Amino acid sequence: MRLKGYEHVRMSDVLTLYHDHATCEQFHSELKSDLDLELLPSGKMRTNAPVLVMGDFVYNLLHLIGQDLLSGQRHPLHHKLKRRRIKTIIQTVIAMVWQLVR
Repeated sequence: MRLKGYEHVRMSDVLTLYHDHATCEQFHSELKSDLDLELLPSGKMRTNAPVLVMGDFVYNLLHLIGQDLLSGQRHPLHHKLKRRRIKTIIQTVIAMVWQLVR
């Protein structure tokens, strides 16, 4: 079946986008569950928009912190992992603060 206007799309491009879809779904799941943004506070978009913007900012900040934690040479998982879930990063930062306080 041919769709009008999509003759220039190659099958390899479609497959690449399809495989990246699962990665996108994982990020979406983390944003919703790990940052507790499953239910937004209001039924009004004007109220929910700043919450989503701040959630996105915090997600990206935690992602950068996680990458920094994994890039340390002394970290035991230095070469084994390429990425951590946001929930794991939050737990690791809390554990680091706990050790510092203790």
